[in-house]
Amino acid sequence: MVIAFEAPNCTNSMGITGCSANSTYFDNFMTYLNSNVSGIALAIPWSQVDDCLASGVTGPSSPCSTQAANTDSCSTELSSVTDYKWCRVDNGLIQYINNYMVGPSFAGKKIALIIEPVSDSSPNMATPQYVFSTAWAGSATPQEVIVCKSYPGDITNMTNSCPARLSTTSFATDDFAIWNVNGTSVTPPNCVRLSGSDLTCPPTTGPNSCPAPITDFTGFPIVYETPFVNAYQDFLKAVATHYNVNTGTRNGPAIAPYIAYVRVGLAEGGENQPNCTMVSGSAPQPTTAIASPPAGYIVNVNHVDYVATGGGNRGSRMPTCSPSGCTTAPDGQIPGWYNAGPWYQGTGGTPMWPGTAGQFAPTPEPGGYTDNGYLSTWADNPGGGPGYVATMVSFLQTLGASFPFAIGAHNGPPANTSVAYADSDAIMASANGVGFGMESVSIIDGAGIVPFPTSANDWAHSFKAYPAPVHYLQTFFPGFPTHAAGYVITSASTSPSGTGITVSGGSATIACVGDCSIFTSTSSYPIYVSGASSPLLDGITPTTPCVGTCPAGYLSFTTTAPNSTSYPGGDVWAPDYWPIVMPFAVRHDATVIEVYECDLDYAFGLYPTHTTADWVTPVCVPPASSGTAGPVPGPDQGYKNTLIDTMIGQPATTSVRAGTSILNNGRQY
Repeated sequence: MVIAFEAPNCTNSMGITGCSANSTYFDNFMTYLNSNVSGIALAIPWSQVDDCLASGVTGPSSPCSTQAANTDSCSTELSSVTDYKWCRVDNGLIQYINNYMVGPSFAGKKIALIIEPVSDSSPNMATPQYVFSTAWAGSATPQEVIVCKSYPGDITNMTNSCPARLSTTSFATDDFAIWNVNGTSVTPPNCVRLSGSDLTCPPTTGPNSCPAPITDFTGFPIVYETPFVNAYQDFLKAVATHYNVNTGTRNGPAIAPYIAYVRVGLAEGGENQPNCTMVSGSAPQPTTAIASPPAGYIVNVNHVDYVATGGGNRGSRMPTCSPSGCTTAPDGQIPGWYNAGPWYQGTGGTPMWPGTAGQFAPTPEPGGYTDNGYLSTWADNPGGGPGYVATMVSFLQTLGASFPFAIGAHNGPPANTSVAYADSDAIMASANGVGFGMESVSIIDGAGIVPFPTSANDWAHSFKAYPAPVHYLQTFFPGFPTHAAGYVITSASTSPSGTGITVSGGSATIACVGDCSIFTSTSSYPIYVSGASSPLLDGITPTTPCVGTCPAGYLSFTTTAPNSTSYPGGDVWAPDYWPIVMPFAVRHDATVIEVYECDLDYAFGLYPTHTTADWVTPVCVPPASSGTAGPVPGPDQGYKNTLIDTMIGQPATTSVRAGTSILNNGRQY
């Protein structure tokens, strides 16, 4: 299936206005795109549906209750202080199903729902406020929240923010602070654990003291703490009940037959990336496996991560095999141990997150975060018990939903270098009948540039090794408001840097019409060059960072092409270039590809008059004042053919750079 991610949802930011607010985008989608895709995907922040008031209470302090099946209007639903606000999601979906306004029928199409328990980027607005309150009976200790450089909440540049303040205007790399609603009087080192920090604790009295109770919960919640887990599981149970033909409420039964899957975010957004977990290096790992490890358990053998592909009593020897990506022979009842690559210790490793009891529990567990605790089991820690991901996937299995659930199989800390996390996620999801996949599939996955892992987050291996009801991928770029499908390489002089592709000292500089520098301005991204006058310049290549920030309209990459003044002509394509990405995905057992509206509008040439989302303009639209297009103009028959071939499961033939092999460790992928 090819799913249109963030298709127009016929609501006004999860409001109740139906299609009237976005009728133009919806009309265009139904008229020009609906018949060319398998369906749509909609992201649902948890708090948009589940954040209610207890009777007689004036602030958010209670989860919503399951509402009775009835035909009340959405206005009645929203006026209730105790009902789930399903209409914020369902109103838009019903417009598709009922073919509201114009366009071909939605019959036979599918819907993917993506549940976001924590906002995809800081500040966090997706977690319901009641989760952090003392009124929520999740546990004896209220839910804790953390801020750090990568997820600062709304504390950034707010020198009087509570319960932690900035002594400067920005976070340092090792800054973090943890608190809960009772944390009004915490002092160092509990509030700020590291010396030399830019964070300070507020005074307990005076004009800048923290008010009681604390209301700033826009940081990252410690997701495996009891209040969060209990509340989130209750909501997911409500999702399974609501979207059921027999047990559903309101519009749930009408929508249920269309649902292809529900992707459950376990941390940030619809993914599974635990933010603010580590300072610098890796979490401590066991160097000796426990006697009966569960599926997904990680053990560190000579600084190599091995992941148990199944659970049970093990033998007497530690796992070992080579190279990365191999699987050992059975080890007792363990089917095998998968070599998930090096353990990246980094420069040390100080856990920011506490253990499951919390930082401020009667018996606190500061610095208790472990890889296995987040993933498979807390057996390496006092108290034991299943890990967070293991808990959640086993819970999803028990819900008996009429649709499959899926989770993200995401690399872990430090800095998303631990492939063992993604492999562990995939193993546990598969064992529980839960789908899995990843975001950011790109052209480099199929290019054989990196021998291991097989692809980003090792998805190509995991899809083949671990069956699941859903193997989803979401494309990398475009999709953000500053990206387009591709850019024309200029053949006219625009700056002293030269024209077209200039090669000097083994480095090629591309001059684009329009600003293509986003593909390398902050880090190295893969690009695809086509139509250059030298075959040595055509193909897949990772960009190389410019000195400082790339000027607008320029990219650079390493090349073996001989030095020359310039090589004119050609196009440079974004990392999600369909003719390469989609065939590779289909060949390697992907069942769903979520693609962005920007690419769909480009493929079918809908701009400037028939765009399907407001954020598509101007990134997929030629500048109005320019005589030549910046982004490559559509429609693009190659993109359209690739989409059609992908939907019928017959990947089109594609080419990559001459001499590039799609072989990894001797295995054909």
